[in-house]
Amino acid sequence: MKSRNLVVARSGEKSLHMNWLKGAEPDFDLIVTFYGNEIPQSWGETEKFYEIIPIKGSKWKGLHQYLTSTGAWKEYDYILLPDDDLLCSAQELNAVFNTARLMNTDLCQPALDRNSYFSHAITLKHASFNYRYTNFVELMIPCLSRRMLEATLDLFTVTESGWGMDNYWWEIIQKNGFSIPVIIDDITVTHTRPVGSANNGTSGGGLSPRDELKLFSEKFSFTPMPLTNLGGKPRHYEKYIVPADKNIDFEMLLIKDIILMSGQVNTATQVNYIMQQQNMFQKMRQIAKPA
Repeated sequence: MKSRNLVVARSGEKSLHMNWLKGAEPDFDLIVTFYGNEIPQSWGETEKFYEIIPIKGSKWKGLHQYLTSTGAWKEYDYILLPDDDLLCSAQELNAVFNTARLMNTDLCQPALDRNSYFSHAITLKHASFNYRYTNFVELMIPCLSRRMLEATLDLFTVTESGWGMDNYWWEIIQKNGFSIPVIIDDITVTHTRPVGSANNGTSGGGLSPRDELKLFSEKFSFTPMPLTNLGGKPRHYEKYIVPADKNIDFEMLLIKDIILMSGQVNTATQVNYIMQQQNMFQKMRQIAKPA
């Protein structure tokens, strides 16, 4: 172990993980759990800098198999679990770990840049913010504290796709008194493949991700909350603000940012995103009112 940070990837033959070791001196250790059939020869150029462990199957069950086979990850402060189709460098990954440690967060992720394929508008880079507090961090590239991973590891075998698990993380955070999740707009990565092109992280066949989401929600008796920005640090503010602060700056900044996403986000998604945020903000303000 050379670092207090660990990256554990689930990688196939087209994995982009070699890029993660370039651009700066990596301040993390890298483990590649390989689900493909034959390790590419080109990986030999950088293989000396990390370990490759063949494990077949879906992303989350494969990660569970590796993480329960060793206790070595418990020696790290933070563990990043990225998809293999993310384009970024050591500089970005170092920055994620540094920010997680500075903010003392239990769960965070970098934002997705404007060249990315995406599922949720909330995970895209919001240009007006340095970072945002949210009730959601996506399965694509979550960075977990050691105690967060310990609290969630058993969930990895419940669903192949992982759908529902990232929503349920918010329940676990509240139950355990962990810190509020953070999406870091100052750090971006590129998601290079269309969503679902790798079977949503499954081994193929079986239940659809939506079916798995329904069964996951029923198993743990919870209803996924709308994905909501709970606060954030605007670039021109000295400290973070929240929607209940009795000013409209927060909403106006979100509207400005979603408009700037035109070309990447269609109009219907833009409208739905803003309406969803406004509805949740109204509820938050009602709760914040004195009795």
